[in-house]
Amino acid sequence: MNKFDCIYLDYNATAPILPAVADCMAEAMKRHPSNASSMHRYGQQAKKLMTHSRQILASHIDCPPEYIIFTSGGTEANNMALKGYDWDHVILSSIEHDSIFKSHLNPTLIPVDSQGLVNMEELKKELEKIQGKILVSIIYANNETGVIQSIQKIADIVHHYGGLLHIDAAQALGKIPFSFKETRADMATLCFHKIGGPIGVGALVVKESVPLSALLNGGGQERNRRSGTENIPAILGIEETLKSICFDEMNKRQKWHLEMETAMEKLLKAHGDTPYIFSKQANRLPNITTIALSGLENVTQVINLDLAGFAVSMGSACSSGRVKKISRPLQGICQNDVLAQSSIRISTGWDTKETDLRDFFNAWKKLYLLSKKKVKDDTAA
Repeated sequence: MNKFDCIYLDYNATAPILPAVADCMAEAMKRHPSNASSMHRYGQQAKKLMTHSRQILASHIDCPPEYIIFTSGGTEANNMALKGYDWDHVILSSIEHDSIFKSHLNPTLIPVDSQGLVNMEELKKELEKIQGKILVSIIYANNETGVIQSIQKIADIVHHYGGLLHIDAAQALGKIPFSFKETRADMATLCFHKIGGPIGVGALVVKESVPLSALLNGGGQERNRRSGTENIPAILGIEETLKSICFDEMNKRQKWHLEMETAMEKLLKAHGDTPYIFSKQANRLPNITTIALSGLENVTQVINLDLAGFAVSMGSACSSGRVKKISRPLQGICQNDVLAQSSIRISTGWDTKETDLRDFFNAWKKLYLLSKKKVKDDTAA
């Protein structure tokens, strides 16, 4: 096993913090008080450090520094995008994260196809019906399946009908090349703990032309768009996190996932079962496999795999530890409660080794064969 108590395969929930990031943040907390609003030397030093980190992030994602609003995380950024203006109409895809889905009382939902891709024709039809202040919010890379949307095409459609586009890019940053400018979006949510960065800090990227008001009022930090003392150690941790991004490593993990998926499919077919890997034919994030094991509930799988020494998930981890049997996004993709209820997500990251996925497959295979035997024994009885 690795340095943790088990083999950790739940990076899309959160990644173990990178040692360099932890060291950077610890050093920042030891150095001196860091309130960037203070006028004395310590405050000005904190402001200088934060300005530098903002510039580094802006350069990395290809946008002006003034577009970046630091937040407490992806959830706050998503809420800010949807609640920061009195939109006449809000349009979402059916596979959005709960921090988007629950941020508006009466959104219009656009269906996705069997691979989890937004139905462009349905989006056009809805936009043709409405007028006024329109916001479309689409998850760039889905947290549960990894499917990557054709964001530029969606942006062109939304802008053609006079709307604005917000993208939830919490899972995209660091896993695929990301340029805010190239997405042609008007707002983007960023999160850093999915790739080894600090928890408790995020960002909303907002074009100057977007009419967005602050959700949190107070001292007027972040150019009056988000009051509250900025988390300087975490913001410095963002800068350190960006240094770790390596797409060659992501390509290696994609190869490992594809090899594991091939082995899974071969095993299931050999025993007369039909494999179902979510969004298998679509462009996906390189670090994720979500597979349904029909007949075996995801709760049972996760518990048994945990006992075997592997940490995986049933999908989104943002449910306060509740047992979540049916995933709304997965249900929206396959239109099948049984498959959605029997799916697990395996996601990898910076500390994953190739042998981790091989060992996981052997444990998963053992669980699958035991479940087949139980069904056979129950039938015989």
